[in-house]
Amino acid sequence: MRRALRSICCSLPCLFVIVGAYAEEPARYTLRFQPEVGGKHTARLTGVLLDVAFQGQSMGLNGDVSADLVSEAAERDDEARTTTVKLMLAKIKANLNGQISAPEAPPPVRLVVGERGNIVEAKTEDEAETPVSFLDTGGVPVVLVAMLATTVRFAEQAVAVGEEWEIEDTYKIPGLGEVPITSRWQLAAMEEAKATVNSSAIAALPDFSTPNPMVPGTSMNVKAGRVYISEMKQEYDTAASRITKSEGKLRIDAQLDMQGMIVPLSLVMSFGTKPVEATEAAAETQP
Repeated sequence: MRRALRSICCSLPCLFVIVGAYAEEPARYTLRFQPEVGGKHTARLTGVLLDVAFQGQSMGLNGDVSADLVSEAAERDDEARTTTVKLMLAKIKANLNGQISAPEAPPPVRLVVGERGNIVEAKTEDEAETPVSFLDTGGVPVVLVAMLATTVRFAEQAVAVGEEWEIEDTYKIPGLGEVPITSRWQLAAMEEAKATVNSSAIAALPDFSTPNPMVPGTSMNVKAGRVYISEMKQEYDTAASRITKSEGKLRIDAQLDMQGMIVPLSLVMSFGTKPVEATEAAAETQP
């Protein structure tokens, strides 16, 4: 009897270790982008130009932009496992150094998106090349921001809360061309059907031209551009397969070729999206 009790006592620690190991195994989640065709979502997109620096000196410029961002799951290719998402901007209001404007909305953008959130193709419905100009929209590149705010890259395998993954992509951005981007992601939280995903990214921009604000009617070349995305936080509805809220910061470093004179340029901005109903409710509570 005494020997049996000793044997049981010796076995209990091992049993607790085994049970504890199973009890501590975290839940894992396979996140995918599989929206229902025809589903449409309207969010309020905002962007704030925080600083513009030429040759390392702040120019004291400030600006902001707001717009309705409508995303619609237009088509589904079951064989390729992709969904075509149509992005449309409307009701654009911009401010650059106190100059208020209502810019014309850019052509809708059609994104072919894979189940892991990868953009297989991006193009505008207007085939004409549209020159890149941030000044028309408060110094904020609204099309680029719209794409960033409505897409999220998922890991190939199931992940637990706190786990990270890194992805390398090359996207063709309308008006810019091919943009290689390296991004790092983390599943920060999971509550029922809401996943909170944090991320950061670095992208290399191809050379492009933009209107020269100092000499109207002329253009200047933008070279050696780099985009840095930081403090990106997105809330993803896993049931509806859509981002309901996003926020982040964006920095663009480049060199301006102004008729042979090379000038380093840096733009810093913040951006975000919220459901239209949430922003309307907030506006109603304002005195």
